[in-house]
Parts: sequence; structure tokens; C-alpha cells
Amino acid sequence: MIDGVKRQLFNAAAGLDIGEVLGVYNVAGHLHAVGAFGIARLEGDRFRTLSSKQIAAANGVTGLARTEDGQVWMNTISGVVRLSEEELDRAFKDPGYRPGLELFTARDGLPGVAQQSTLQTVNLSADGRIWFITNHGLAWHDLSYEVIAPSLTPVRLKSLSANGTVLEPTEGMILPANTTRLSLSYQALNLVSPDRTQFRYMLGGADERWVEVDTARVIQFSNLKPGDYTIRIEASSEPGTWLGPTTELTFRIPPTFIQSPWFVLTCAAVLLCLGFIGYLYHLRQVAERIKTRMEERLNERERIARELHDTLLQGFQGLVLRFQSVLDKLPSGSENRDALEAALERADDVLQEGRDKVRRLRSGSDPVDLIAVLKATVANILGDQLPWYIETEGVPRSVYAQVAEEIAPFCGEAAANALQHAHASELRLHINFGKLRLEISVIDDGIGMPADVMAKGSLDGHYGLVGLRERACKLGGDMDITNNRPSGTAVCLRLPAKTAYTRHGE
Repeated sequence: MIDGVKRQLFNAAAGLDIGEVLGVYNVAGHLHAVGAFGIARLEGDRFRTLSSKQIAAANGVTGLARTEDGQVWMNTISGVVRLSEEELDRAFKDPGYRPGLELFTARDGLPGVAQQSTLQTVNLSADGRIWFITNHGLAWHDLSYEVIAPSLTPVRLKSLSANGTVLEPTEGMILPANTTRLSLSYQALNLVSPDRTQFRYMLGGADERWVEVDTARVIQFSNLKPGDYTIRIEASSEPGTWLGPTTELTFRIPPTFIQSPWFVLTCAAVLLCLGFIGYLYHLRQVAERIKTRMEERLNERERIARELHDTLLQGFQGLVLRFQSVLDKLPSGSENRDALEAALERADDVLQEGRDKVRRLRSGSDPVDLIAVLKATVANILGDQLPWYIETEGVPRSVYAQVAEEIAPFCGEAAANALQHAHASELRLHINFGKLRLEISVIDDGIGMPADVMAKGSLDGHYGLVGLRERACKLGGDMDITNNRPSGTAVCLRLPAKTAYTRHGE
């Protein structure tokens, strides 16, 4: 471009990417350049290129002209192209837009294709004709005669193949489950130029965009998933001009059981069941280990009780009898007799205490009424200083004496804390005899436990809460402490049923 002393060169860097420039034309107030690979328009100080990707026939363009009715004609190596000025403007503004156009070739009477030279190969004459220079001579068209518009080209579906099985295509058809490959054949009636018929399709439900397949009469899909699909197919007798009508085929691919939501739910349910069974199995193992340890402790206690009874107590009883025989030989009223009688009385007391110890050692596995034990424990600690009562849930059952020996101090410590620190006006002991676990809760309506003590789990210098947790752990259970609303504290102990209840019935 030469403007006075200013010179500017336009090349591919300036947007003029059409190969060899074969002509420059002023059309409708815009400067256009045509060339081997498309057409470009000057906008400001840059060219905007319309390549053959947007207009398939825009190759080897050597002529360009605009008629008074707003039609733009191009002489190309593919034939003569006609499109409206509005379509051309839209194509320049939107690089992804493919304008509607008409292509005239030898079938329409055009001799050859555009002459590839820098000559102006499109000219308008005063008699209302438009002239084209081709490689086989001249051709003209009388602009007073309207070119017949391309006719509508309906599409007919021929057959459908699902995973290799040929089916008759019907609207709303249901394909076999697990269909992943689909092939659809079709045809269009175009008696004028069947070889120029082009097709495009859209698969709704998978890829919502038009795909052009040129002259192919079969489209294939793979990797289809279960769902509802709609195939839309259009044909055109003129390249780039899609007038319809649109042929549609709706079908459904049902899921197999493995692909259905029920399979996912079934798998989730199975996993949950397996997890729950594993959890129960783990609880059973823990309970069995605790029970085994308790039985070992009971057996050891019984062994110690037998040893004490058979050796120490029996031997001590023999000594007492021997001393009694010596006492009988002493004269009554003597100082030695009185001293020996006092020693023998003390020996009887010690012997009775030993028998009591042996009895308690042997009673570790005996069934105990937990309610009676807790009543005695709480009554001994609270007395009449704080109103209290016991409530039960479920069917009361007996517990092992050894378990009761640990539960009683636990509840006693919790009751003592409520009396000393909670400033409660009432205390409630709730016992839940569940089938899977035994749960004892000591609940007061006092001021609650401070947040820092709740967080640390104990009060500095005090070991009552620590002792409660140790007792719960010793029994194979767990405990927690919560502040009730609006006031009060609940100390809860939970024990597995297998380690707490005896087998002597309810």
C-alpha cells in the first residue's frame, strides 16, 4: 500500500495468509485480496483471512465481484461460488462460521475452472451479464434470470447395526443392553447431482455438535454408554448449504445390571454388611479376649482360694486346736489361761476373716444383682445428703461378681463427684440392660463440668476421672462425660454384653 510517502507491506504476519496473491478488489467499500488459499479483507492495518476451512471451495480464487442485488461471486479452482454479502460479512467476523453458498461446476454448464492468473477473471457487463474466464474459455450468466435454488434433500434411514446385529431403525427403539458399537446407513434422493450430496449428523446425548461427513452414507459410533440418544442427519445438494429437513432417530441403550444404579447400591450394601460383620467379629474377638482374661483371673483366684483353704487355713485351724488342748490342761482362773483364751479368740477372728477372704475369691464368677449392689453403694456414699433414684431400661440381668466389684466403685466415684463438686439437687442412676451392651449412666442436674477439665480429661492434682477411665478400660468398655442441657453432667460407662452378663439367665 502506497499512501504519499508512506509505504506498507502486507504479508502473513499482517494477517494476509492466502498464499500467492492473485488479485486485489474493492467490493462493497472493503479492500479484498484473493489468492491460492482463500480470500482476505483489510480491516484497519491488518487483513482478516477467510480460508478454505470456512469455505471449502475457496481455493485458487482469481476473481471477485459484487452485483447490485448484494450477491458476491467468486471464480475459484473448484468452480463459481455465489453467496450473499451478509453471509460473507458474518464469516469474516466469526472464524468458526461456515457460510451458506452455492457452487456451480461443469454440471451447471461451466466450462472448466477459474483461470489461474493475475487477470481479473470475473467481470460485470452493461447488458446485465456476469462473465467468468476459465481454463477452457469464457462463460457468462444473465443476472436477470434467477438461479434455481438448491432443492430440499430429505434423508431416509436404511438400516442400523448394534454390536454387529442388523436391526430395522424405528423411532424410540430400545437397543440390546451392553451395546457399545453402532452403525447407521442412510441415503438421500438427489437425481440432479447425487455425487455432490453431502451429509452431516449430530448425536444428541453424547456430542451436541454437527459433524460433516461429506458424501459418506454410513456413520459409526463406538464406546457408547447406557442412556437416551437422538441422531439427527441432514443432507445438502450444495456444499455448505444446509436447508434440511432434519431426519431424527431416537433410541435407548438400557444398562446391564452391572451398569445400573441397583448394582452400585447392592455393592454399597454388601460393603456395609461386610464392614458391619467385620466390626461385630472384631467386637466378638475383643470380648472373647477379655472374657478369657477374666476366666484366667477367676481360675487363678480359685486356685489361690484352694491353696489358702487347704494349707494355710487348715494348718492354722490345726494350731488353734492344739492350743485349745493346751488351754484345757491349764487350771481355770490362772493368768496364763486367761491370756491364752484371749489369743485363741483373736485366732478365731483371724480364721473367720481368712474364710471370708477365701469365699470372696471363689465368688468372682457368681451371678450378682447389679441393681442391689449399686443401690447399696450409692446409699452408702450419698445417704440422705442428696436425693437420688435408680431407673432401668430393658430386662434386668445378672452380672459377674468381679464385674460388679468394678462397676460399684465407678458409680460411687461419679456419685461422690456430683455431691462434692456439681452442687446438684438430684442424682439419677440410669441402667440400660441392652442385648449388645450394658450401659450405666450417673446423671446429675448440677453446674456441669468446666470446659478446660472436659478438654484435659482430668483436674490438676485430682485423679478421680483418671480412675474412672482406668476402670472402664479394665473391664473392656469405654466411658464418656457430657454436659447436659440446660445443666448437669452425665457420666456413662458402656460394657460389652459378653463380658458383663452371666449365663444364668435373666
